[in-house]
Formats: sequence, C-alpha cells, structure tokens
Amino acid sequence: MSTRNRTPVTVRRDLEYATKTYGHHPAFHRMHRKNGIGDALPVIYIYDSYHNKAFDWRQLLGETGTRPGKTVRGGDPSLSIRGSPADCFVLFLMVEQSHSEYARNGFDGFYTYFAADGFTYGSSSRNWPALRRLASATGTVFVPSVGPGYVDTSVRPWNGATTRDRRGTQYYDTMWKKALAPVSDKKDVGIEVVSITSFNEWHEGTQIEPAVPERRRNQGKQYRNYGGDGPLAFLKRTKDWSKRLAEVNSERASRDSPRVITKEGYIK
Repeated sequence: MSTRNRTPVTVRRDLEYATKTYGHHPAFHRMHRKNGIGDALPVIYIYDSYHNKAFDWRQLLGETGTRPGKTVRGGDPSLSIRGSPADCFVLFLMVEQSHSEYARNGFDGFYTYFAADGFTYGSSSRNWPALRRLASATGTVFVPSVGPGYVDTSVRPWNGATTRDRRGTQYYDTMWKKALAPVSDKKDVGIEVVSITSFNEWHEGTQIEPAVPERRRNQGKQYRNYGGDGPLAFLKRTKDWSKRLAEVNSERASRDSPRVITKEGYIK
C-alpha cells in the first residue's frame, strides 16, 4: 500500500475499504498476532512506510487508540484500527537500519522487498540475523524478501550495479537458504513467512512465472527466459522451498511451543 499525501486518516480509509471488500476472500493471507489471541487478520504490506513518521503510524496502529478517553501522546484516539473491523496484520518496509524505530510503533512486522541482495540495509542478507533479533526484541515478525535475480537496465540503463544474475536457479536458492538459515542466538525468533518479490516484473527481471524464449523483439527489450531449467523451473523451486519453510516452522514448533500461525499461503 503506497499513496501520495498519505496520512493516518487516508490509510485507515484504505484499510476499511480493503477489509470490507476483500477481507474474507480465501486468497487474502491472514496471520495471528504474537499472543495468538483473536482471529487471524488480513496481512497488509505498506510500501515506503518511512515517508510517514513513526508517531503517525502509532496513532493508526497503537493498541490504546480505540479505547474511549484514551489518547496516544496527543493523537486522535479514533484513528487506531486495533480492535475494529479494519484491524489488520500490518508490515512496514525496512530499508535503512534507522527504520528499526518503526518496529516499536505499532507495526506487527516488517519486510525487505528488494530482490537485489546488498542493495539496501534491509535487503542485504548479511543483516538478516540482526533483523531477526530486532523482531524478537520488539515482538514483531521479520519477513525477508527473496527474488530469482534482478536486471532492470532495459528501463534504467544507469542501474547496472544492481544487476544480480540468476545463474540458473542458484541465486534464488541462495536467497532462500539465507532466509531460512538457523541463527545460534537465544534472541532469534526464526522465520515464519518469506515473501517473494515477483509480480510480472519482466522489465526488472524478477519474474518466476512460466517462461519460454521470446519469439520476437519487444521494443528492443530482451527478457530473460529460464534456459535449460525449463519454463516451470522457478515455480518448482518455490514449491520446494515453501515446503522447507513449513518444515522449519514445524520443527521450531516442536522445540519451542511458539505462537499460533496459519497454514494459508504455503504451496503444497
């Protein structure tokens, strides 16, 4: 969710519309909060969340906002979605390390979005153990984002430094491995959800949909096919890694008796 001139008021209206119109659709992924109390809530990813101050988000996502006579440090108590029909499981975008303050201001978790490992602090897999510890310290959920590769020079010729070659499916497999890698730390909460940054983004080279070699030029752009791995290569790898994610969660559940999580979204 990303809009220009966004405020807590406009976001609340957006969430009210989204939950009322689509909230009960089976394709809408849902999650429980850490305490496992109440129904699983629709999951909302907020893009460019750092364009609004942490205080603005606390007004919208603070637990005390909906209680009569209560305010959030001067904020409008009517703005909070908590406990209302518009309540959601809300994730912010972790780009810079300084954005960790948002994890302490009402969000349920955070994601990293960018498919190029090393492009930002959040999308650098070397920082993911630290982000897992942040999630543990703040009672939130860390959602690392993985991708099959990245190349957007057909639309941004100056951005070659961000290119990440697929190397078949090796880049994709490596990102998944880093996302699920165990961390020897009592403060590590593990990984419950992994997001895949791919939605028909052929001009950015993040597509995982079935692909075959193109039969004609498309305005001079040369899109990547999957070579000898076959047109379904990335869907097959996604199925395998999703299964492994479910296994990791099951193994952790048997060890740690963790929070309640839903099974929706896993590819069986």
